[in-house]
Amino acid sequence: MHPHAAHEDKRRRERALSVTLLAGLLLPAALWVGNHELVQRTSLAASLSASVAPAPLAGDQKQRDPREQAEPRALAIPALALEASVLPVGLNADGTVEVPARVADVGWYRFGALPGERGSTVMLGHRSSWTGPGIFREIGTLRRDDEIEVALRDGTTLTYRVTSVATYPQASFPTELVYGPTETPTLRLVTCSGSYLPRANRFTHNTVVSAELL
Repeated sequence: MHPHAAHEDKRRRERALSVTLLAGLLLPAALWVGNHELVQRTSLAASLSASVAPAPLAGDQKQRDPREQAEPRALAIPALALEASVLPVGLNADGTVEVPARVADVGWYRFGALPGERGSTVMLGHRSSWTGPGIFREIGTLRRDDEIEVALRDGTTLTYRVTSVATYPQASFPTELVYGPTETPTLRLVTCSGSYLPRANRFTHNTVVSAELL
């Protein structure tokens, strides 16, 4: 890698992995998932897994990027009869976490861990929109030991087992718990919950489902 490119990649990682959440902002398309604003947190940035998708392979080179093939493409939760496409999301220009444009899709935070890697693999989904419920509307009803299946682009399917379902006030969202490093491969599903506040255009809480790789 060219030294300048490596330097820019390092800066990008440090910026992307400095995480403090202010969740539940109203999105332009009237979709709610808990839009996360990221600001500098040196201790967290130093400890998070710093994987960033590399540049596409040049020209007519046919070899596929190994990391790209390990990215998630679909999510299934049998207990909820839920199946959804998974799309990579990153950061907006204003520092907020991107979310899927469609309420039926799930977003994978691409600056975190890949599925199956040690660390937090974070996926975000909408709770609702003006037109109806979102894909993650029922994740708060999951129970311990329910299974979550993550299909990768290389055809592999990983199975996780729910270990906890927790709800947090948006003002005290546990950023380091959700996005921080873990000793084992951990999946986090995040959505809005609680009451909707029309005047503030946000929900009061976030629900986080945590699951471990089987």
